[in-house]
Amino acid sequence: MPKIGMEPLRRKALIDATISAIGERGSLDVTMSEIAGRAGVSSALAHHYFGAKDELLFATMRHILAELNADTRRAFRPAATPRQR
Repeated sequence: MPKIGMEPLRRKALIDATISAIGERGSLDVTMSEIAGRAGVSSALAHHYFGAKDELLFATMRHILAELNADTRRAFRPAATPRQR
């Protein structure tokens, strides 16, 4: 029986592991097995959550872009006028 509430944590761990693995190797040639090992989950679980490696890479890019969006919005929030931005 799966642990309730673990899916978001495991997905985040897999995304973080993907960023780490690609950053360390400087290549997209990392395997799902390597990423899953870094995240502390089985490769079968990684495939269960994301399907193919491409889907994990897409989810990773969406995560990075969402963080960039949030950081950009926070940086511009204090400016009262467009000229101040």
